[in-house]
This record gives sequence, C-alpha cells and structure tokens, in this order.
Amino acid sequence: MPGHASVAITLDKYSHVLPDMQGGPPPRWTTPFPGVAGKAAEEKVPLDGRRARIAEALLECRLWNAFPYTEEEIVEVAHGLNIPRTLEEVCRPRRMALLVYDMQVGILSQLPYGPEITQKVRGVLQAAREGGFPVFFSRHMSLPKELMGAFQLRQAMAWQRTDRPEKVEPWFPRDSAQFQIVPELEPLPSEAVSDKIAMSSFEGTFLNMALRDLGIVSFAICGVATEIGIEPTVRHGADLGYVPVVVTDACGAGNEEAARHSLELVGYAGDAFLTDSATISALLRKPAATV
Repeated sequence: MPGHASVAITLDKYSHVLPDMQGGPPPRWTTPFPGVAGKAAEEKVPLDGRRARIAEALLECRLWNAFPYTEEEIVEVAHGLNIPRTLEEVCRPRRMALLVYDMQVGILSQLPYGPEITQKVRGVLQAAREGGFPVFFSRHMSLPKELMGAFQLRQAMAWQRTDRPEKVEPWFPRDSAQFQIVPELEPLPSEAVSDKIAMSSFEGTFLNMALRDLGIVSFAICGVATEIGIEPTVRHGADLGYVPVVVTDACGAGNEEAARHSLELVGYAGDAFLTDSATISALLRKPAATV
C-alpha cells in the first residue's frame, strides 16, 4: 500500500470517501493498486461494509484523485528514501526553489539578444511567484582591485583580454549601475539576492544554508551565462545533493557553441532535468491552482 505498513491503514485512511466520487481513473495511472483484496486476506483484515467498498474502489483506481496523498506517496522509494524520477515530482513549492543567475545590467548589455533572454526569465520568475516558490537571485561582484588575489586577477585578465594585471579594471563593483539586477526582474522584498566572486552560486554564499534551512531538495535555474556560471552551479548543486532543473531556453550564453556543449555535458551526467520555459512555467503555476 502507498506508504502504509498495513492494508488496514490504507482502507481506514480513505474511509471518508465514496467509490462513486469519481467516474474513472486518471490517465497517468495505467494499473490500479493491485492485490488490495489479496493483501487484506493475507493480513486477515476483514473486508466488511465500508472497507470492502474502499478496497473495490482502490482496485478500480476510481478514488486516486480524491486521496489526500502526499508527495512521498508518488515517488520511487528505496531503503526508506524518496527518489523523484520526473520533473513533476520535484516541482513543489516546499521542495524546490528558483535561482535566477546573474541577470545583471552589465552582463545583459553584452549580449545581442539580452532582451529576449530577459523576457524568458521574466516569464519563469512570474510563474514561480504565482506558484509560491522561494526565489533567489545571484549577482557576480568585482572586489576592489586592491583586494583581488591571484585567481581574480588572472580571471579578469582573461575576460578583459590583457596580459598585464595593472590594466585590469573591476567590471562589477558593488553598488555600480552594471552590478544591479535588470529592472524587469526587480527582486521582491520576500526574495533573496546573494553576491559572489566565484562562478558557482553556492561557493562563498549563503545559498546552500538557506535552501537546507527551508527543506529545499531541488532548484530550477535560469539566467546568464550557461557556459560560464550556470553549468558550474548545476554541477556544484548536484554534488551537494540537490536535483537541478535547467530551463534551457531561459539560459543565455556568450558563446552559443560552448553553451550547447555545456548542456550536453549536464544532460550526459544525468544529475539534472533539462526543460523549457513553457513546461516549467506550467508546473510552477500548478500548485497555486490546485492547493
């Protein structure tokens, strides 16, 4: 029985609903719960009166949509662990957050299709807000030049195409105009923004602790850029035990070929779900419509 130690628990739990509450099984289930009557006989649970009617309904799968089921009852279970296998199973407000990656003025202005990506991300963000999902933003920050160490200087030299560290300029200093999130995606007071100097949104920020504290086990990610920071964040998140969901058409890139390669590698690794903005937006809005 779904999550129950005894068939009696199943029959008694659903004793408040009647077999004629629904006309037929939903299409996602091709078979009913098999062996209810047999299990009852095995456990010597009498199927008299209302229990018999509930058992019959279970066998015909006519009551599934009426069950007050929990998410633990619709995922694979192994050794007592819930193992989500579909996008629908991870897309739940109390279990998944949205991460909007580096949608900053100074980054989007460098992309020829920045406005298009912004609109895609805006649609996903709006859906997450409507569905009641936690939302986190990340921003890439440049430290003052005097505080840049070897890593930051070397990286800045590569990005700025110079071989001299003294020629490096901080591109995204705190409180500068280019450092800010684009106005179309202005974070709400109920949403969090974390600043970072690494590519992964988890490195050196509060993100992991905040997600753990909320009981989050999965995150959907969109933003810029796929090949620079989204892939490292997805891989880092997977190594931390999260289930990443990459919204591919809402992830911009500075180099399209490199971005395609990044998505191929993420897909090959098998840790993440790859989806599109239309699919994830429908799922994000679903909780608000069904609660």
